[in-house]
Amino acid sequence: MIKNKNIFPILNEIKKNKCLVIRLSSLGDVIITTAFLRCFKNKHPDLQVDFLVKEQYADVLKFNPNINRVFIYPADNKTENLIKNLKNENYGEIIDLQNNFRSRSLTSKLNARIYSYKKPSLKKFLLVNFKINLYTGIKTVLQMYCEARPGVKYDGAPPEIYCAGTDIIKPKNKLVVLCPGSKHFSKMWPEKYYLELSKMLTSNGFSVFVTGGSSDKQICNYISENNPEVKDYSNNNVLSETAGVINIADAVVCNDSGLMHIASALGRKGFAVFGSSVREFGFAPAGNLEIVENVNLKCRPCSHTGKSACPKKHFKCMKEILPEIIFEKLNNLLNGKN
Repeated sequence: MIKNKNIFPILNEIKKNKCLVIRLSSLGDVIITTAFLRCFKNKHPDLQVDFLVKEQYADVLKFNPNINRVFIYPADNKTENLIKNLKNENYGEIIDLQNNFRSRSLTSKLNARIYSYKKPSLKKFLLVNFKINLYTGIKTVLQMYCEARPGVKYDGAPPEIYCAGTDIIKPKNKLVVLCPGSKHFSKMWPEKYYLELSKMLTSNGFSVFVTGGSSDKQICNYISENNPEVKDYSNNNVLSETAGVINIADAVVCNDSGLMHIASALGRKGFAVFGSSVREFGFAPAGNLEIVENVNLKCRPCSHTGKSACPKKHFKCMKEILPEIIFEKLNNLLNGKN
């Protein structure tokens, strides 16, 4: 019995030095967690940090020096084996940055101290549905993730990714990469505007690439087929390839999407076009990307996630941001004009 007493301090020390961070989806949210990981590890450099995520988003966590191991959440939602493996890790604490039914059902089965990201759900609901703005300032999700764990302060720097390699040779002319896709219609600048912008750019001596995942191939193909000077680097959801294309850009134009956060994490300059969403939700890009938005519409925001159609049928939030506006901004940026 005396010998066994020596085991417990060792086990307790193991628990104290191991932590699991949970963010299952989606792409932009997972990228944003990398800022939290950096700030957390700066505060606790000796802590072993593991990460739980869905497989389709794991690429952006590759080679991250702040992560010890990545666990994959099963696509079929059968978590028995996952829970068994996580229990064997004997974590001292779990930081749940997803904080939904799925993540809570996991954490409830693990014997660890739980910290959770507190979502401003009521504020979002009131702003979207009644245009009652209870936000007293713009607090980013990066800040809110850090606040989920007492003692961690956001350092002000953007997220980071380490998987952006490419064999593509950068053109001699200044390169603009267009990321025209988005999960939701109301967050997508019109495809014909992207096409018109590409023609303005190529006719003025700029090189243009388009990129995105499998769901973006149609719009990328539309742009490249109607402007043969545009090179299409869309792919089958290989995030490291997409990040590699974005990483060689002199400027990026994108929607409020996961690729916006990739561009932000890579320190790219450029412009993110916002439609149905607003800065108050906390997902404005960190770093060098500038938001372009129609601030004069009373119907914004109509959603915090995105819609399949404009509720007002006019889609002015996007249609009134003309290609000429973005071109002028790009031209000034790439030619060093204020």
